[in-house]
Amino acid sequence: MDKLKVAEILKSSLYVDNCVLSLDTEAEYWNFKEKSVVILEHAKMELRKWESNCDESPEETTNVLGMQWNKKDDNLSGKILCKVIEGVAVNKRSVLSSVSKIYDPIRFTCPVSLQMKLMLQLSWTKDLGWDEKWNIEDKQKFLKWYGELRK
Repeated sequence: MDKLKVAEILKSSLYVDNCVLSLDTEAEYWNFKEKSVVILEHAKMELRKWESNCDESPEETTNVLGMQWNKKDDNLSGKILCKVIEGVAVNKRSVLSSVSKIYDPIRFTCPVSLQMKLMLQLSWTKDLGWDEKWNIEDKQKFLKWYGELRK
């Protein structure tokens, strides 16, 4: 892999101060690591805290942009923390609060949160107030969705 290719990969793989990417071989990883350090040195940026499933590390899992990466199995997972919401009124305010607690900078959980975001959008078209209770059908959809998150 030449420097130009490494620079292109860096450009599309940087997220704030993290570089996250997947390469096919261990040789590509070491080549990328060596060349990217040199490239970013010119910008006075230091790449550090490397994580790879190629390196010998005592840690089997690590955090990557809010997700848990199991380096041994090479898979990503996430935890969505849900509090019991018994007795809480289901309205635009409480649903938005629940949906916004899902930290996901890389939109990994988009298929999970999309359903409630669409329900919120619908509440706007119905011109519901922030604290106006949702109808039974919409309330049940929200409670079902929220209950599935807790599993």
